[in-house]
Amino acid sequence: MAEASGARGVTRADMERARIPRRYWDVKLSAVPDSTPYKQPFKTYLRDIDSLIDKGIGLYLYSTEPSTGKTSLAVLALKRAMEMRHTVLFVRLPEFRLDVFGKEQFDEDSTVLDRARKVDLLVMDEVNSGSAMDVKYIGNIVLELVQHRSQHMLPTIITTDIPPGSVSTEFSPYMVGLMQESFVPLDIVGESAGGMNWRAFKSAELQGLLGEES
Repeated sequence: MAEASGARGVTRADMERARIPRRYWDVKLSAVPDSTPYKQPFKTYLRDIDSLIDKGIGLYLYSTEPSTGKTSLAVLALKRAMEMRHTVLFVRLPEFRLDVFGKEQFDEDSTVLDRARKVDLLVMDEVNSGSAMDVKYIGNIVLELVQHRSQHMLPTIITTDIPPGSVSTEFSPYMVGLMQESFVPLDIVGESAGGMNWRAFKSAELQGLLGEES
């Protein structure tokens, strides 16, 4: 685990090495209204990220609605961890499946799977029900990786459309125990429950770029 010695700036090279998609490089917590029910607990996680990483405590960011900002929040946590000099990695489950099958190299010394097993903070994005989870092997990858990281006190952040109450059937009862030991669940609600629609927010931003001249 990295020894944090004060915050530092996060560079483009840092985000490329962490495999964070370019679309999320500029996400900011200020875009999330203070009224959203999950903002304060998420801010607390960011504030205490050093000690929470040390304790092996991750986040389970879930929503049954699309475009609520789960991935953006996960990337904000990665960026904060990098500021505090921790090693991080972002993997998107549909692509991670191909990385594992193809033994994709992260660098000359390790595969992407090797890297996912040992970084200080890992984001597993789009661990969703449906097509990706229909393949039993993929569910086993998630379970094995979370189990390995939990045993070594390495936290994971998962973004998903699977509520905590359905984890037992989507993965296994063992995954429920891992969650209780290693994850704080946060319901990233949509507009109907006081949250936000990130896709609509970005669309409004783009429309603003094309506003009429005065």
